[in-house]
Amino acid sequence: MNKLISTVKTAFLLLLALSFTAAAKTPLHNELSFYLPAENYNQAIPTPESVLGYQVGEWHVRHDQLVAYYKALAAASDRVEVKTIGYSHSNESCCMSLLLIQIVLVR
Repeated sequence: MNKLISTVKTAFLLLLALSFTAAAKTPLHNELSFYLPAENYNQAIPTPESVLGYQVGEWHVRHDQLVAYYKALAAASDRVEVKTIGYSHSNESCCMSLLLIQIVLVR
């Protein structure tokens, strides 16, 4: 009975590992077209992939990576500001990101 349970556990873990491997190899670029339509984006603004090293959704983003991306946006654009408003108990910076909208008044 123990051998049967061990075999079932092994088979389950193998199938689980294979499903994660297959999911990791799935291209996300086609799936992101819903969120990022084919538009002419400003090439000077860094994409998350260019800063993080992977496409959004392929891996979880750590706090330090997210802060680094917002700082890269702030460095590349005058419409983004990142302000440190405090620090956590583990000395991680708590940031506030201001995304500014340019309003053009036409008379």
